Amino acid sequence: MGGGTTMGRIVRALWLAAWLAWGLAFGAAAPAQADMKKFETALALFNEAALWRDSGLPSGGGVFANGNVLRYNTGLRVHIGSATTSSARATAERETRLIAEIAGLGLEFVDSADKANLKFVFLQDYMAPPGLPAAGCVTQWRSTREVPRDVTIYVRLTQSNCAAHELMHALGFPGHPHDYDSTLSYTRRGGERSFTELDKLILRTLYRANIAPGTYHLPALVAARAYLANELGLVAAGASPDQLARPFMDAQVARLRGLSEPFIQMQLGNAYAFGHYVAVDAAEAARFWQLAAEKNNAEALYRIGLALRAGRGVAGDAAAARARLRQASALGHSQAPRTLGEMLRGTEGGAADPVEAFAYLDLAHRRGVAEAPALRDQLAKDFDAATKARAAARAAELPTVPPRPAQ
Repeated sequence: MGGGTTMGRIVRALWLAAWLAWGLAFGAAAPAQADMKKFETALALFNEAALWRDSGLPSGGGVFANGNVLRYNTGLRVHIGSATTSSARATAERETRLIAEIAGLGLEFVDSADKANLKFVFLQDYMAPPGLPAAGCVTQWRSTREVPRDVTIYVRLTQSNCAAHELMHALGFPGHPHDYDSTLSYTRRGGERSFTELDKLILRTLYRANIAPGTYHLPALVAARAYLANELGLVAAGASPDQLARPFMDAQVARLRGLSEPFIQMQLGNAYAFGHYVAVDAAEAARFWQLAAEKNNAEALYRIGLALRAGRGVAGDAAAARARLRQASALGHSQAPRTLGEMLRGTEGGAADPVEAFAYLDLAHRRGVAEAPALRDQLAKDFDAATKARAAARAAELPTVPPRPAQ
């Protein structure tokens, strides 16, 4: 009888251990499964809201000229226009305080529009914002290096509940994804609608992940994926961020590859050159840079110039490299004149031309390249007075900022 009792205890203990293991596994699996769904939804919403326009095209052109991430890197200095009702002002203040808290940005309400980097202007229904559509609420950006410096939110007094929607635009989300529970979605909004849980999650993603102003599509998506995987506990549950959402990420690469916008082709060249999600492939990098260079994208002209100079991914051709760098310089690129100046000092790609070299190194200096003045001045040490005069005159012919093309 004693042995049977012992055996029974062993069986009960084993059964209890198995039950506990199953319960722990099931308990871990249920929230992980829920979090996985939330992860996939948040990543897709971030992609559509921060990186794409409603037209299905990247967010480049117009507001976000290079298709890169635009976001504040300092605190908000907010001015709320005086021509408004107390309820509209209260709504604007409330939503601004909330979004600043979510994004982790400092916030100061200032008494003058001149001190602000974010302004609310309230309009009567019959008034139209300058140069913008007459209907609805509208956000207008001005930015420097993908950092907003002057953003104006135009709000109609009868539509003050649009404040949250427009603030999402102001902080870096130009898109209107319609199939998500977001204040950005026209189909999901209704009445007085503040930020949803998904809105808060993608705001934290943009302002917490390693996504600096100017980050382009693929690095931004990789950083967002890693942040969301950590934020939602998937990494702690044993998931590898690199393997999460692989079909989604692959689909985005295919989506980008199918576009002909030059800034996207330039960015794909960078992705293949530096291994941003895709495998490093110098030939593919050169191919995409060349496609964008043919459409006068300055960065692509610079990159293909470097590739031609080094024979990386394309047959080496120093003369062609000079030509591409000259084109990039004419379009306003800062580093291209420095590299071109170095090549013109010697016979790389053609005859040496110290006067041209001086002029392009001076141009690089005027465009902010730190090492350019020392290279220029070292070159000028061997100039006689007549050569110095010619070099200075040639440098004056190269505009610091290239002229705008005729409209």
